[in-house]
Amino acid sequence: MDTLMAAAPGCPTQPAGLPPGWYYLLTLLLALCSIGVLLWIANGYSSPARRKAVIGGRLVEVAGMTAALIGAVLISFFAHRDRCGHTVGAGTLGTWLLVAGLAGFAVGTLIRASTEWISFAVVVIADLWLLAVLAWSQVAHRAAIAVILGTHALCTSLTVAWSRRTRAAERSIKAKASEAGRQLAAAWLIIALLYLAWSGVPNGSTLPETTVLNVFVIAAIVLVTGTGYTKYTEAMAALGDRQPPSDRLTQLFRPTARRPSPKSSNRTDSTSVSTPAQENGPDPMAAGDSTPHPGTGLWRTWQIFDPDNIQESAEFSLYSDTWFTNIVLEPGWPVDLMPTMPNLMGSGVKFAGVARVRWSPDASRDSSDVRLATDSRAHHGGDSGDELAALLSLALGMRCRNGGITRRWLIDRGQPGLDPLGMPIEADHRPPVWDASISGRPMLPMMPLEVDLASASPLLTKFATASAEKAALLVRAARLYSGALWIADSDANQAWLQLVSAIETLATRGAGTKPTWRRTEEGLPEVWNQLMAVGGDDHARAIGDLLAQLVRSTDRFLNFLDKHLPPPPNKRPEEFAQLDWTDLRPRFKKIYDYRSRALHDGTPFPDPMCRPAIRWGTETPVETPPWHSSSSGLATWAARDVPMFLHTFEYVVRGALVAWWTAL
Repeated sequence: MDTLMAAAPGCPTQPAGLPPGWYYLLTLLLALCSIGVLLWIANGYSSPARRKAVIGGRLVEVAGMTAALIGAVLISFFAHRDRCGHTVGAGTLGTWLLVAGLAGFAVGTLIRASTEWISFAVVVIADLWLLAVLAWSQVAHRAAIAVILGTHALCTSLTVAWSRRTRAAERSIKAKASEAGRQLAAAWLIIALLYLAWSGVPNGSTLPETTVLNVFVIAAIVLVTGTGYTKYTEAMAALGDRQPPSDRLTQLFRPTARRPSPKSSNRTDSTSVSTPAQENGPDPMAAGDSTPHPGTGLWRTWQIFDPDNIQESAEFSLYSDTWFTNIVLEPGWPVDLMPTMPNLMGSGVKFAGVARVRWSPDASRDSSDVRLATDSRAHHGGDSGDELAALLSLALGMRCRNGGITRRWLIDRGQPGLDPLGMPIEADHRPPVWDASISGRPMLPMMPLEVDLASASPLLTKFATASAEKAALLVRAARLYSGALWIADSDANQAWLQLVSAIETLATRGAGTKPTWRRTEEGLPEVWNQLMAVGGDDHARAIGDLLAQLVRSTDRFLNFLDKHLPPPPNKRPEEFAQLDWTDLRPRFKKIYDYRSRALHDGTPFPDPMCRPAIRWGTETPVETPPWHSSSSGLATWAARDVPMFLHTFEYVVRGALVAWWTAL
């Protein structure tokens, strides 16, 4: 230790027995790689503390890098040497700035990681690096120094495990579990201060070795075996049964939990049984998970379908009040569509068609896997039959709902002929209930009486070739649209809500209006006028930029309809009952305002917008009120507050959704 820390009088030479420069460099690179691995592990999970620490860590990193650059400049341009060849003056200052800057950059990185156990682990790496250097050196008191560093590294390693175990707990719990680690890390600061004090003493006085032993060994052993462990047990008692979130180290070494299963099903829309709920970390949908999007069940069935390797087949019943024609048997499709030709007598929905779906084994998924982390990106509230019914409803513009499975084929153990005719099954059959209009006048009078199933093939092909994320969005929007059609006659207010939500499902992925203050100008006109009156144009735009987030959803909803607006219908009423198709944005905004009021303060859509479509002396239903006002009970609405009727908005919504679908 004396050889390392004490300087001889005169012009000292390199102490004998020190390792060569390449060995220093090699061990230092290994230490830096180890720190990089630690930071990679720490980035495997997210927490509010980590997100708040990013800015502070970045600032420290910038400050450290700036100091290092200044130091490098001083060394390069202003350094000079004394008679012994030592760097003095500005060069000495540059050396200190360079070292301090690099250290500051490392500290900033650790702050950005925002996990105390990472800092403690870096101290352990520093101990081990010095031990590696010591293993080559032939310095005095090498055994004593090895005891110091080895003891400190071992004890600090225990504090790393304690701190990591409570990394997601409350601040008070983390503070208790990390107390010993903080004090052991502080021992390095004490030694650094002692070294600085010694280095300023003339004539090369040495730092007593006993001081170093006292600081490192006694502090380490006492803290870990005494108060440190006591604090850790108190922290674990407060933590209880809560589990820390999974990070990359956990994911690397924890085996996948499985449950016993006599037979595994590879159906991509099947439901797996999970263990009791635990704390599984943030929702990947909200946290921006980096894992591939799983896609919906029907979409994935399309991706893995192998006509020569079919594990299971089933027929889903499709109910509609529209007559289906044609049979769809596309080569390479896992889906066949067939009409059932129901009785034409009577009205209402009937068992109108069958969708036969075939599943191939999915090697990448196993229903016996117990998946603990929440992943709702592909969730839409139904199975493959519900997906297909909704997509057909949107593609063909008619009511269609899945009635469940009515026949199954069991193909297993490599025997395709085991069940050639399938087995009829009623347990999964659930004929949907549809309530027709009480008045006999439908809300959506333009629903087709007959559709050709084959006309949906191009759009279904687009669905099968879309990305997993876009396919999931399309299914959600289609289910909302088809749900609105199904309940329009029994609950028009809910139909309005679902149609608006169908557009919003896709619109939220679109870009907003630029510049952003225009969103405030359009979405909050009263506020905008007040801003203009108080501070003028510049003031209104500055505040408008800040308020734009409040109307972001409205802005994206309107922009989506502007971009994907369909052309006017082929059949329209007389001109006095027509909408101005070139100026629909204000009407769409009013519809969105009604939707917000319905959701947030319980005010339903205006009664005239929830009444059956009417013909005001016209061949086709009117698109806009030809009257001045309308009343219902004690409520009254002027014509300007009835932007359009449900059948017109349904036409707009379907046209916009299909336009987005076609562009996939």
